Order: sequence, then C-alpha cells, then structure tokens
Amino acid sequence: MTYRVHWMNTGEIEVSLGVSLLGNGYNPHVPGGQVLPYGYRESFERPDGTMGTGTMVPIPFYYIEGTKKNIIIDTGTNIETCREGEKLTEAYGGRQYWYHTEEQDARAQLSRLGVTPEEVDIVIMTHLHLDHIGNTTLFPNARFIVQRDELAWFMAPPVASAFYYPELRHYLLDVIDQVDCIEGDMQVEPGLDLVLVGGHTPGSMVVVIETSGGKVALVGDFYYNYVNMELDWPPGAYWDLGQWLRNSLRIKSLADIVIPNHDYRYMELYPDKIIE
Repeated sequence: MTYRVHWMNTGEIEVSLGVSLLGNGYNPHVPGGQVLPYGYRESFERPDGTMGTGTMVPIPFYYIEGTKKNIIIDTGTNIETCREGEKLTEAYGGRQYWYHTEEQDARAQLSRLGVTPEEVDIVIMTHLHLDHIGNTTLFPNARFIVQRDELAWFMAPPVASAFYYPELRHYLLDVIDQVDCIEGDMQVEPGLDLVLVGGHTPGSMVVVIETSGGKVALVGDFYYNYVNMELDWPPGAYWDLGQWLRNSLRIKSLADIVIPNHDYRYMELYPDKIIE
C-alpha cells in the first residue's frame, strides 16, 4: 500500500532560538560560529506593536490519504488554544506568542479534503504538548493512539517540566474514553507504522508512511526544524538528550524523507502541501 500525506497548518508560534536549537546554535567549529533555523529573524514587529526575536513556525497536523480508516496525525490548535498557550507559557516563565486565523481552522481544512471531523477514525498523537492536542474534542468518534509513558507524564507532570502543565489535563480528560494506550512500536495499517523514539518527550512517536516516492517519517517535534535533522543538532526542548542523539540516527535509517514539524522550509520543498 502507498499513501499520500496532506500537511495542514493550524497556526503559528513565535519560537525562541533556545527552544529551536540546543545552546542557541553556537559552536566555533561551524561556519560563522553559529547555526540558525530557517526563517530566523533578529528583530520583527508583532501584531501588537511589540518587537520579537526568533522564528515564526507553523503548527501543522496531517491527514493520510488512502488508508482504510480516516487517520490524522496530531490535532493542531485553534484560537482558544492559542490564548491558553500564551497565558500558560507566561505563567511558567517562557512567554510565547501564538497566532491563528479563520483560514487555519482544522475543520475547514479537512473539509477541503472531503472529510469531516466526525468521520475521523484514528488520531495518532506524536506527543502531548499543547500545540499538538488543541483540537482533541473536535473528533468525537476517533480513537486516540498515545504512548502509555507519554500519557502518564502528561497527566502527572513533575514540578519542573517544560510544556507539561497540569492545567492542560482537560485536553485528554475530555476524550479519555477514546484513548488507546500503546507501549512501543505498532503497525496501524500495512505501510503505516508507529515507532517509539522518545528524546523530545518520554513517549514521542515517529509515524513512518509508505508513499510512491518512498518511506516518509513524520517525526512530531523530535525535529523542530531541518537544522535539527541535517546536523543531528537537538532542539533546546528535550527530555532525554542521549536518547535523542541515538534515535536521530535511527530515524534517518527508517525513511527516505523526514519531515520536521515546525519549519516553513517545508513549503519550499512541497508547495502543494502534499507528499506522495
């Protein structure tokens, strides 16, 4: 079986350099002494008139065309989630700016593919950070596949835990009867496999998909951007650095095409937003 992957963007986050790249990308052995992600800007004006520094990154989710069941990967965000993201990151000391437009509505984007949220059968959760779980209640008939370790840490985070906040529990509690926990790797359908890689979070999963152009790996936030992948340079937000370094090599051995989650360079490589 071969499938097509549809990329759909549900918003943007202003991400600091320290979140995108461990050590802010500094190393005297790279050209210029520092690497930077695609789209990085030292200074830009936000809609509210304040000035920002960093990278505006997309908040995508994915629809897999050609499967027996209707399957999406992650759920993206919406305007309420964006407001909650700004509020919580400020409360926990890591202020981020989140943006969402009507055109980025998840329901509207699925509709263009001829799918309603009610028709979605399976939602694969690469991990449980807020920008991936914002639309869980939009899919009342879906089963949510999540790693058991991921759910445990999400529901009972330690006091010091970036991006796992107890205030977010409702995103999973609201659909808890629809959640299927797995432990380790799993085949969802022939040619569509889940691989437990951790690194970014305890239960981060990579989705490996057979397409006519080869195997495609959708990696969640294991790679924020193409620099993370190309240089094996971890993002600044990680759970287990050793695990990340080991599995970075493994991921690239599993697929012909690897798609970092938060990088507008994707639009240059796939301007029609489809991988096939």
